[in-house]
Amino acid sequence: MSLKSLPLMAGRILAGALLVGLGMAVVRLALIPGLEHVFALDDALISIIRRLFMLASFALSFWLYLRFVARRPARPLAIRPAQLLIWGGLGSALIALPMGLLFLTGSYQLVGTGQIWPMASVALTILAAAAFEEVLFRGIIVPEVEDAFGAYTALLLPSLLFSVLHFFNPNWAGWVSLVTGVLLGILWTLVYLITRNVWAATLNHALWNFTIVLSGLPLTGIEEWREHAPLRSEFHGPDWLSGGAAGPEESVITLLVIILAVAGLWLYWRKTRSPQEPSS
Repeated sequence: MSLKSLPLMAGRILAGALLVGLGMAVVRLALIPGLEHVFALDDALISIIRRLFMLASFALSFWLYLRFVARRPARPLAIRPAQLLIWGGLGSALIALPMGLLFLTGSYQLVGTGQIWPMASVALTILAAAAFEEVLFRGIIVPEVEDAFGAYTALLLPSLLFSVLHFFNPNWAGWVSLVTGVLLGILWTLVYLITRNVWAATLNHALWNFTIVLSGLPLTGIEEWREHAPLRSEFHGPDWLSGGAAGPEESVITLLVIILAVAGLWLYWRKTRSPQEPSS
């Protein structure tokens, strides 16, 4: 791709981001206030409806981007239950493994239990957040960068941006957080490149996050959901092992698992990718 085409790539990414943002604005500023005005709905129900509408808006915005901006088939939005089960389960398993090891070695300790029902609203929040990030990064930015510079650049540059933006999270800063965020971005980009399905990447991402939240440990430095978790856990020992206030994602054990997972998925993608896909 020539430098003259860069404005086109940037324009498409901007158009996609604006569509996603417009969908969010319609839900937050029009649909939800309208429902609250017409119906006497309590805060818990409104919260659930808001997240469901957000998910629908992300899907519609992405479809509009594919149809009218990228002019590509809507295959990335196809719902394939078996594929979602496999990739979603893999996301949960990849973080459950290092967390289990840290519980066994005493770096994490279970100190109590709570109720499971508050997790319904939290689960929708996590799913909506993962869908937003996957549609924007893996659904829009990655394919545009891939078309422009090849798949290897698409693996790295959007993942770096993805990591930097997470520095707004509390307790999430420094080189370890940066590297962790980049590796997770690469992980979910590989899931997308292998499946070419935004929902597979979304479920892998969401169930990774939800598994952490279920344990009662911090998620990417965020503490607010710990009080709603069915398990109440504490972390002990050096931060390099437990991850400290940043959570399991910054543990050296988790980093090793992510590196191995990225290497495995990269090898699988290299072996199975179509010869027509851009690589450089």
